[in-house]
Formats: sequence, C-alpha cells, structure tokens
Amino acid sequence: MKITIEKRTNKEGDKQNIRLVYWYGSSTDVNGKTKHNQKLEQLDQYLYTNPKTKPGKAAQQRNVAAIDAELYTPRRIIAEFFF
Repeated sequence: MKITIEKRTNKEGDKQNIRLVYWYGSSTDVNGKTKHNQKLEQLDQYLYTNPKTKPGKAAQQRNVAAIDAELYTPRRIIAEFFF
C-alpha cells in the first residue's frame, strides 16, 4: 500500500485542495485493461498557489506542517492496515 498527497488547483487558480490517495495496487480485468485500486480522502485544508505576503507564507508553512502531521499519524496508518 502506498499513501500519497495529491494537490488539485481550483478553477480560479489561487488555491490548491489537498487530498490523500491510498493506492492498494492494480489488477487487470477480462478485457486486458488495468484497474487501479485506490481510495481518495479529501482533507479540509488547502494551500495558496502563490502566497505573496509574509502572513500568507507563514500560513502556508503551518498548513504544510499540519498536512504532514496528519499523513504520518500512527493512528491513520494502523487503521488503514487493520480495518
């Protein structure tokens, strides 16, 4: 299993929505097409694409730290393996 962070820019182009992607591998169906087994989890946090002010840059760093902390929470990792 692989856990990655995916950033998607909104239509206005000023913010990026953050979501976690859990990759469980892939399989091939009867027709020979590859199916990816994945689960997406939307986080309630976002990043600015180009923070220009000092407070905006500080908020960006706090958000990145919070996202990293949420990704590497042992409770989250253990829950994915056993449930």
